[in-house]
Amino acid sequence: MFIENLAGLLCSKVFLAVSNMRQCKQVRNNAKNLSAKSIGKQSENEAANYLQKRGLKLKYRNYNCKTGEIDLIMEDDGVLVFVEVRYRKQSKYGSSLESVTKCKQQKVIRAAKCYLLENDLFDKMQCRFDIVATSLQDDNKILWIKDAFWEKF
Repeated sequence: MFIENLAGLLCSKVFLAVSNMRQCKQVRNNAKNLSAKSIGKQSENEAANYLQKRGLKLKYRNYNCKTGEIDLIMEDDGVLVFVEVRYRKQSKYGSSLESVTKCKQQKVIRAAKCYLLENDLFDKMQCRFDIVATSLQDDNKILWIKDAFWEKF
Protein backbone atom coordinates (compact mmCIF):
# COMPACT_ATOMS: atom_id res chain seq x y z
CA MET A 1 0.00 0.00 0.00
CA PHE A 2 2.82 2.37 0.92
CA ILE A 3 4.64 1.66 -2.36
CA GLU A 4 1.45 2.26 -4.39
CA ASN A 5 0.91 5.59 -2.63
CA LEU A 6 4.54 6.54 -3.19
CA ALA A 7 4.32 5.55 -6.87
CA GLY A 8 1.11 7.57 -7.25
CA LEU A 9 2.70 10.57 -5.55
CA LEU A 10 5.79 10.34 -7.78
CA CYS A 11 3.64 10.07 -10.91
CA SER A 12 1.62 13.12 -9.94
CA LYS A 13 4.85 15.07 -9.19
CA VAL A 14 6.34 14.07 -12.57
CA PHE A 15 3.08 15.02 -14.34
CA LEU A 16 3.08 18.38 -12.57
CA ALA A 17 6.74 18.98 -13.49
CA VAL A 18 6.11 18.09 -17.15
CA SER A 19 2.98 20.23 -17.14
CA ASN A 20 4.91 23.18 -15.66
CA MET A 21 7.70 22.75 -18.24
CA ARG A 22 5.10 22.85 -21.04
CA GLN A 23 3.55 25.99 -19.57
CA CYS A 24 6.97 27.66 -19.26
CA LYS A 25 7.79 26.73 -22.86
CA GLN A 26 4.43 28.12 -23.98
CA VAL A 27 5.06 31.37 -22.08
CA ARG A 28 8.53 31.65 -23.70
CA ASN A 29 7.02 31.01 -27.15
CA ASN A 30 4.30 33.62 -26.55
CA ALA A 31 6.96 36.14 -25.51
CA LYS A 32 8.92 35.41 -28.70
CA ASN A 33 5.78 35.81 -30.80
CA LEU A 34 4.87 39.05 -29.09
CA SER A 35 8.29 40.49 -29.72
CA ALA A 36 8.22 39.30 -33.34
CA LYS A 37 4.76 40.86 -33.77
CA SER A 38 5.86 44.12 -32.19
CA ILE A 39 8.98 44.22 -34.38
CA GLY A 40 6.80 43.57 -37.43
CA LYS A 41 4.40 46.32 -36.45
CA GLN A 42 7.28 48.73 -35.84
CA SER A 43 8.77 47.87 -39.26
CA GLU A 44 5.41 48.49 -40.92
CA ASN A 45 5.07 51.84 -39.13
CA GLU A 46 8.57 52.87 -40.24
CA ALA A 47 7.84 51.78 -43.81
CA ALA A 48 4.53 53.70 -43.85
CA ASN A 49 6.24 56.84 -42.54
CA TYR A 50 9.07 56.48 -45.04
CA LEU A 51 6.66 56.14 -47.97
CA GLN A 52 4.42 58.97 -46.76
CA LYS A 53 7.44 61.28 -46.62
CA ARG A 54 7.95 60.42 -50.29
CA GLY A 55 4.42 61.44 -51.23
CA LEU A 56 2.43 58.20 -51.00
CA LYS A 57 -0.92 58.27 -49.21
CA LEU A 58 -1.80 55.50 -46.76
CA LYS A 59 -5.12 53.83 -47.62
CA TYR A 60 -5.12 50.68 -45.47
CA ARG A 61 -2.92 48.74 -43.02
CA ASN A 62 -2.85 44.97 -42.59
CA TYR A 63 -5.56 44.04 -45.05
CA ASN A 64 -6.59 40.39 -44.56
CA CYS A 65 -8.71 38.03 -46.60
CA LYS A 66 -8.94 34.26 -47.09
CA THR A 67 -6.13 34.19 -49.63
CA GLY A 68 -3.54 36.29 -47.81
CA GLU A 69 -2.65 39.62 -46.30
CA ILE A 70 -1.17 42.90 -47.41
CA ASP A 71 0.94 44.95 -45.02
CA LEU A 72 0.25 48.38 -46.51
CA ILE A 73 -2.02 49.67 -49.25
CA MET A 74 -1.04 53.11 -50.46
CA GLU A 75 -1.75 55.46 -53.33
CA ASP A 76 0.93 57.10 -55.46
CA ASP A 77 -0.32 59.61 -58.07
CA GLY A 78 -3.46 57.62 -58.86
CA VAL A 79 -1.69 54.23 -58.70
CA LEU A 80 -2.77 51.78 -56.00
CA VAL A 81 0.38 50.40 -54.35
CA PHE A 82 0.36 47.09 -52.47
CA VAL A 83 3.40 47.04 -50.17
CA GLU A 84 5.03 43.99 -48.62
CA VAL A 85 7.19 44.99 -45.63
CA ARG A 86 10.03 42.70 -44.61
CA TYR A 87 12.45 42.89 -41.70
CA ARG A 88 15.27 40.50 -40.90
CA LYS A 89 17.40 40.50 -37.80
CA GLN A 90 20.02 38.32 -39.49
CA SER A 91 20.66 37.26 -43.04
CA LYS A 92 21.59 33.72 -42.03
CA TYR A 93 18.61 32.38 -43.99
CA GLY A 94 18.60 35.09 -46.66
CA SER A 95 18.06 38.82 -46.67
CA SER A 96 14.74 40.48 -45.97
CA LEU A 97 14.40 41.13 -49.69
CA GLU A 98 15.14 37.50 -50.56
CA SER A 99 12.44 36.37 -48.14
CA VAL A 100 9.74 37.60 -50.53
CA THR A 101 9.56 34.35 -52.44
CA LYS A 102 7.47 33.63 -55.53
CA CYS A 103 4.97 31.89 -53.24
CA LYS A 104 4.69 35.00 -51.02
CA GLN A 105 4.32 37.18 -54.10
CA GLN A 106 1.42 35.03 -55.30
CA LYS A 107 -0.29 35.34 -51.90
CA VAL A 108 0.03 39.12 -51.99
CA ILE A 109 -1.30 39.19 -55.56
CA ARG A 110 -4.32 37.04 -54.62
CA ALA A 111 -5.01 39.28 -51.59
CA ALA A 112 -4.73 42.35 -53.83
CA LYS A 113 -7.32 40.87 -56.20
CA CYS A 114 -9.65 40.35 -53.21
CA TYR A 115 -9.13 43.96 -52.13
CA LEU A 116 -9.83 45.26 -55.63
CA LEU A 117 -13.00 43.16 -55.94
CA GLU A 118 -14.28 44.04 -52.45
CA ASN A 119 -13.80 47.75 -53.12
CA ASP A 120 -15.11 47.70 -56.70
CA LEU A 121 -11.74 48.86 -58.01
CA PHE A 122 -10.94 45.96 -60.34
CA ASP A 123 -10.06 47.39 -63.79
CA LYS A 124 -10.55 50.92 -62.41
CA MET A 125 -7.10 51.68 -61.00
CA GLN A 126 -3.58 50.95 -62.06
CA CYS A 127 -1.77 48.78 -59.50
CA ARG A 128 1.81 48.24 -58.41
CA PHE A 129 3.51 45.83 -56.01
CA ASP A 130 6.39 47.25 -53.95
CA ILE A 131 8.67 45.79 -51.31
CA VAL A 132 10.11 47.71 -48.38
CA ALA A 133 12.95 45.76 -46.76
CA THR A 134 14.99 46.52 -43.65
CA SER A 135 17.61 44.60 -41.74
CA LEU A 136 19.30 44.99 -38.39
CA GLN A 137 22.61 44.13 -40.07
CA ASP A 138 22.22 47.09 -42.46
CA ASP A 139 21.66 49.55 -39.58
CA ASN A 140 17.90 49.43 -40.30
CA LYS A 141 18.39 51.17 -43.65
CA ILE A 142 15.20 51.08 -45.68
CA LEU A 143 15.35 49.59 -49.15
CA TRP A 144 12.29 50.46 -51.26
CA ILE A 145 11.81 48.45 -54.44
CA LYS A 146 9.11 49.96 -56.65
CA ASP A 147 7.32 47.56 -58.97
CA ALA A 148 9.17 44.65 -57.35
CA PHE A 149 6.86 42.07 -58.91
CA TRP A 150 3.72 42.14 -60.99
CA GLU A 151 0.79 40.18 -62.34
CA LYS A 152 -1.25 40.67 -65.46
CA PHE A 153 -4.88 41.13 -64.40
